[in-house]
Amino acid sequence: MVTIHGTEITTEVRIIDKSKRAYDISIDAHRALEVVLQKDKSKTRFKHLCVRFQSVFYSAYIMMFKFHGSPPTARLNALFMLYSLVLSFELVLSAIFVIHIMNPMSYIWSIGFPYLFILPGLTLIAPFLGIIASLAGSPRMMMVYSSVNATIALVNYPLTLIALIFFKDQAAYIGILFMLFMNKILLSFYGGKVRQHFINPGYGKTEEKMQKYLEKMLQSDASGRFKGFTPAERASALV
Repeated sequence: MVTIHGTEITTEVRIIDKSKRAYDISIDAHRALEVVLQKDKSKTRFKHLCVRFQSVFYSAYIMMFKFHGSPPTARLNALFMLYSLVLSFELVLSAIFVIHIMNPMSYIWSIGFPYLFILPGLTLIAPFLGIIASLAGSPRMMMVYSSVNATIALVNYPLTLIALIFFKDQAAYIGILFMLFMNKILLSFYGGKVRQHFINPGYGKTEEKMQKYLEKMLQSDASGRFKGFTPAERASALV
C-alpha cells in the first residue's frame, strides 16, 4: 500500500516484474543487470550516436544563445560599455545588410526573401527591441530579445546564407552575415550578464560584504581550530 503525499489516500501498487525495481538487490535484479550489460552494443550504436549528436548540438545552442550566468560582481561600467558596443555593432551591420538587399529593390525577392519574410520582419524588429529593452531596464524584454536573436541566428541567417551563395552575391555580404551571427553570441553573453544585474542589482555589493565578513571571522578566530585547514574548509566549518 502507498500513501499519496499530502493526503490520506492510500492505494495498492503492484510491480509485475520485480527485476525492474529501482535500487533492488534481489537475484532477479542482478541477473537483469547482467543481461543488459552483455547485450551487443553494435546494434544500438547508431541510436546512441544520434543521442550524442543531439546532446552536443543542444549544448552548443545553450552556450551560444541561451546564456544564464550569475549577476556581475565587479566592473559594471565596462560590462555596460561592452554591451552597448555590441548592440551598436548589431545596428550598424543590420542597416548595411538591409540597404544591400533593397538596392536594387528586386533583391528583396531573391537574397532578401529569407532575411525579411521568413518569420516576417523579425530581423528588422530585433535591434529596436534590444534598444527599448536596454533603455527600459526590463529583464523580461531582454529575455524576449535573447529568444528572438536565437531564432534569427538559427533560422533566418542560414537560409539567407544559402540564398547568397545560390545567387552568387558578393563575398563581403557573406562576411557581414557571418559577423552578424557571431555578434548574436556576444549579445547573448553580455546581455545575459546585464539581464541578471537588472534582476538582482544588489548581488555584487552583498557578495562583497559577505566576503569581508567571512574573512573577518576567519582572522578573528584565535582558538586554533582552523589550523591546517584550507580557506574552503574553514569557510565550510563556519557555516
